[in-house]
Amino acid sequence: MNNIKRTLLTLITASAAFSATSLNATSVGYINASGGDISGLSAFGHTVTSLSNPIDLTLAQLSAFDAVIVTSNSTFSQAAHIGNILADFADLGGGVVLTEFVFQGGWALGGRIMTEGYSPFTVDPLSGGYLGFNSSIGTVFESGSPLLTDVTSLNNNYEANSNVSTGATLVADWTSGRHAIAYNSLTSSSVVGINGFPGSMGTHGNQLLSNAIEFSLSAHSAQRSSAGVPDSGSTLALTALGLLALIGFRARRS
Repeated sequence: MNNIKRTLLTLITASAAFSATSLNATSVGYINASGGDISGLSAFGHTVTSLSNPIDLTLAQLSAFDAVIVTSNSTFSQAAHIGNILADFADLGGGVVLTEFVFQGGWALGGRIMTEGYSPFTVDPLSGGYLGFNSSIGTVFESGSPLLTDVTSLNNNYEANSNVSTGATLVADWTSGRHAIAYNSLTSSSVVGINGFPGSMGTHGNQLLSNAIEFSLSAHSAQRSSAGVPDSGSTLALTALGLLALIGFRARRS
């Protein structure tokens, strides 16, 4: 093989490897109250826009994103409102990834996204007892789950003492015995729960987040029950904005 052919083969191989990583690159909203650093997601082809403690969040704002990661390290000013809009977003096919401390006491998220059929984890009512675990992945309940692809090195320190919500699918526990990863499947997307704080989960923390983003963009299991049907107030918002948002999601994901 001459040098030109060898160079071309190298370029083609490198291009294929890059495509495999970035094929599902997404526009990601990062809803946070003093959230951890997830800038490393750019290495996976994701474009991240931070929405720090958003006030009067709208479905139209979220329609700019394929998926949303949510975290907190302080109290959201409008926890219930944000949670309601996130549930509307998920109903329309947007991916949602919930992480610590949205499952934790005074920092917890509220609204419909935290109810059965959406959040895969319940809220730990305590605002303490979450520190000092240094856990890695322990028992795996869904072997071969895409959520765990290339995730072999985690060191998780912050863990809520949450239960798995009724109807949710538990993927794995931490070595501490606390639940690590779970999801709820909706009509055309999923809500993924990661019981860890972004930027503080060790070497493969961003790989796990990237997997969760891509996983959240599709349904994976039994469909959501009637427990997650929007109330009348949310239905009005969906009627006004739903079609436009849905068209935007599908256009970006096609």
